[in-house]
Formats: sequence, C-alpha cells, structure tokens
Amino acid sequence: MGSVPVRVSLMRSQDATYWHNQMQPLIVASTEMRADRHWDRRLFRRVLPLVQHLQRRRCLALTTVAENDHAEAVPVAMHLLIERYPHLSDWNLGATFVWFMCAMPKDIFTRFDISGVPPSLGRVCVDVALTASHLLGLEGRIGLHCAPTGGPRLMSFYKNHCRLLNLAEHLPLPPFHGNDGRFFYTEDELTKDLLAELEHLRE
Repeated sequence: MGSVPVRVSLMRSQDATYWHNQMQPLIVASTEMRADRHWDRRLFRRVLPLVQHLQRRRCLALTTVAENDHAEAVPVAMHLLIERYPHLSDWNLGATFVWFMCAMPKDIFTRFDISGVPPSLGRVCVDVALTASHLLGLEGRIGLHCAPTGGPRLMSFYKNHCRLLNLAEHLPLPPFHGNDGRFFYTEDELTKDLLAELEHLRE
C-alpha cells in the first residue's frame, strides 16, 4: 500500500459540518481517551474567532484533507490557530498558538475509503502549526496547551513523539492564564529540526 496524499486548506463551513455529522459520532463512540470527544467544530469556527477578534487577534481555521480511493477529499484533521500570540517562553516574541486541533482516528480510515498508509496525523497537525508560524514571519514558534482530558497519552505524544518543550509549571503565562504544567512550545533550533523532518513530504 502506498502513502495517503494530504492537503491543507482554509476550513469551510461545510468542512466543520461534515466533521460534526460524520466524524464526531465515531470519536464519541471510541474507547480511546480523546480530548476532542465533546468538541463542536461548527461552534469553534463561528464563535471562537470572534472572541479573539475582540482581543485584536486573528484566528486561522484550517482543514487537512486526504484523498480517498475515489479521488474525493475527506477531512482528516481540523485546526484552529491564533495567528499571533505571546511566545510562552519569551513574551517579547510572537508565536502561533494552537488553540484546538484534532485528527481522524486511524482505525476508521477505511470507513471513508481511505486506503494506504496514513501519516501520523497528530504530527501533521503540529507541522501545520509550525508551517503557519513560519509563513507568518514568526520563525516557526508555536505554543499549545495539552488538554487534561487527553490524559497521560497526549502528554507523552507532545513530549516524546513531537519532542515539544514543556513549560515548567512555576513559570508565568500571559495575564489571566494559569500554568497547570501542560503547556508546550518550540524554540528556534527545535523548530528547524521538526520542519526539516517532514520537508520530504511537502510539495
């Protein structure tokens, strides 16, 4: 089996609705511990960017799609990024903050007629954020919060699989945010390494 081509595009309302109607019931029914079990992408796409707009920040809503066996584009990951946010380790610098991201469980690819070898979509989600930050002139700096509902498995994924840096719990965050020890970020050299690792997959 070959690899599965994926593309990233701006999230349309149809993408959010498709995900809610087709993907979310499968995620809810899954026995896997997932942070996105009760997320509503339709709400995220409509309302959350307005919340950030009131704080003079812009959101970037993206959809990663895979080509199935019928040459149809199927949403396999969803992303909501705050384009410019204080860098978690140095507030004088800007970064892209990953507000929400989620991916299709690998064991349901065949339900959508996607064959071949799926990539690590979680790693792809992180790469999308790194690339967006780079294109925004922020040198690939990102930050994110590991949702407690993701459990130890999600913490391990960010630490060990993605090799993101864990912000020490005693360090402060931007005003009105408490540090529960589950925040992650990248620095320049790590960003370069992570982007280089998947460079061969980009067109």
